[in-house]
Amino acid sequence: MRDLQLLNLNDKNGVIKSSATETTDKKDEEEDDAPYPNNKNFINSLRPEDRLFFDKAVPHFKQISDGLIKVPLSDVFNWNDMAERLGKEVEGKWYMVAFYSKRKVDCETKQLIEEDDYIHELAKKSGGLLQLWSGKMNEDRESLTVSIWVDREHALNGTRRQPFHRKASGHASKLFFESYKLERYNLIKRAGETVFHIETY
Repeated sequence: MRDLQLLNLNDKNGVIKSSATETTDKKDEEEDDAPYPNNKNFINSLRPEDRLFFDKAVPHFKQISDGLIKVPLSDVFNWNDMAERLGKEVEGKWYMVAFYSKRKVDCETKQLIEEDDYIHELAKKSGGLLQLWSGKMNEDRESLTVSIWVDREHALNGTRRQPFHRKASGHASKLFFESYKLERYNLIKRAGETVFHIETY
């Protein structure tokens, strides 16, 4: 897997797969393989609040709790730190999907990683993806993946036209997971505040 420009934000608990440009040894490969942020159509399609979120908040997105599964999503990441970086004047609403899973004992890890990489590429190409984060599996074989989209329409477009959660359906789910669930939220930042509100969709 190629390193990302934001790898300095990774820690032992998770891997950030942001929509930032991936780094490779060859410039032409980087341009071909990185629809964000070199893709001017994507940049131009963003609302002002999306661009601010992408530029100021996403680079500092990180996990702050070890309890990915049993801790509320509002306590897993540094939401308020991100909100402070946006400042009081910024307001916006984004769509977030949390994928909770428990792997099978005999799950083929290499194949699952390849599947995750493939899904990440499809999600980027579908448009509207601002952040994708995958946590490491715990001792109970449980893990969490979080994606943040411009809005629900873009997320649905990504899941329908390019199966972002293909791994959570049909044969793939039976192959990799003992159990799984999807939770959907609105991520809200109100003007005059430096906190994020996470509301069930």
